Amino acid sequence: MIQLLKEDKDLKGILNRTLAAAVADLERLPIADRNWGALHQAHIRHMFSPLFNLPSVPRGGDSHTLLATAGPGFDQTSGASYAHVMDVSNWDNSVAINGPGQSGQPGSPHYGDLLTRWAEGSYFRLAFGRQTVEANTEDRLMLLPR
Repeated sequence: MIQLLKEDKDLKGILNRTLAAAVADLERLPIADRNWGALHQAHIRHMFSPLFNLPSVPRGGDSHTLLATAGPGFDQTSGASYAHVMDVSNWDNSVAINGPGQSGQPGSPHYGDLLTRWAEGSYFRLAFGRQTVEANTEDRLMLLPR
């Protein structure tokens, strides 16, 4: 951009050339792939086995947006997988977004259960109060000493 400014002090000219270059890049893509979500995807790959990979999901944004995402080409290889909004006046009104799931254990029904919601940017409620936690508890894991 600095080089462009030195060569051409006409901002309108810079913007027109940049837009023309972007349109030319888009025109080289197949028609079906001109949708940002079809192009910009997160690929959830397990480090030990492709058997545990989850489906790729379309992702919004880029490195210059809220919930920033980035990576080479159109692949999302970095960005937040968790975010929350806390309501300190009523903790049970707090919400979060998390991907790809509640569990890191392949085979668990919760391994990828939040992937679609995460891809869509859809938040879920967090449970804090004892009554809310009890109402939303599905399983308990008790670790007892020998």
